[in-house]
Amino acid sequence: PDTLLIGTELGMFLYLPEKNQFVRFFDVGNASTFIVTSILISPETTIWIGSFNGLIRARKDNPHSGLYTFTTYSTRNQGRYHLFSNRVESLVQDPYGNIWAGTRGGGLVMIDKNDALVCYMNNENDINSIRDNIVNSLLIDNAGVLWIGTESQGCSTLDLFSKKFMHIRSISNNPNSLSHNYVFAVLETRDGLIWAGTDPGGLNVYDPKTGKFQLYKNDPQNPNSLPNDSIWSLLEARDGSIWIGTRGGLSHLNR
Repeated sequence: PDTLLIGTELGMFLYLPEKNQFVRFFDVGNASTFIVTSILISPETTIWIGSFNGLIRARKDNPHSGLYTFTTYSTRNQGRYHLFSNRVESLVQDPYGNIWAGTRGGGLVMIDKNDALVCYMNNENDINSIRDNIVNSLLIDNAGVLWIGTESQGCSTLDLFSKKFMHIRSISNNPNSLSHNYVFAVLETRDGLIWAGTDPGGLNVYDPKTGKFQLYKNDPQNPNSLPNDSIWSLLEARDGSIWIGTRGGLSHLNR
């Protein structure tokens, strides 16, 4: 059956539809400090949990068991379980089974299938490094490219083969560039367009074929425009329309 997991500021909960009940997924001790920011369920049914307390991996003891073994990646641990920031903002899995985690201040983290951990951080002396150590959002597009929404440096992309970064930033007086360098959400729609929600620059739509952006913003004179230019979340519905979470409420874009 489908599983609904909900991340909250009091930990993570599992919804049991047969009982119409929410239960805490696991005991985290002081739940009041366990803020869950992101959840990823891998095809192997391993659950990855991004939080303010680090990255937690919950792996089933066996396929038929309801018991999980928990592993924590954090600043408190050493070796392959060490992170440079305990605040994990976003999670995604690439086609090769690698887990990517965006952190707040600790750069971009990759964990491969053998549990080897690689951290990509900004190097001011290397223009090919990631531009910002605060990663708000992650997306693997249909071409296998990793899109990285950052706090102050726009979007970066990472070729998973060459491990080369490219950067897409806001350019003053250029309407065909990204509207703002604070990128909070990224989405690829089925037609191959990349949507980037910025704060407070509105909603950008990037066409990889032309390299140009289209911009949606709030227009006080148009009641059908976005209610607010701070875009926090994006989702494509089954019918191809877009749901847009903003500081001013939820919007729905028919396409």
